[in-house]
Amino acid sequence: MADIKCGDVFKRYERYLGTTTFVCMESLKQSNGYKNEYLLYSTVLSTTGDFYEEMDEVYVTTIRKYGKVGHVEKIGVWKNGKIDYIK
Repeated sequence: MADIKCGDVFKRYERYLGTTTFVCMESLKQSNGYKNEYLLYSTVLSTTGDFYEEMDEVYVTTIRKYGKVGHVEKIGVWKNGKIDYIK
């Protein structure tokens, strides 16, 4: 679980779609569908599957419990056109 803010880099594994790395462009926005479902407006940096294309801008659907965002893993921060990884 991670708390994702604008400028954070995160990755997400989805069955049949592979692992995708995103950079968050906007803070969490609550979905109209469900109370604990949130959307992250993000840009795709890299992917191992063929569902997303690099540099696509997409909404990533996720849930939020206990103040943290689930189903994604924060790996760093986007600075000066590259990823500053968490150590």
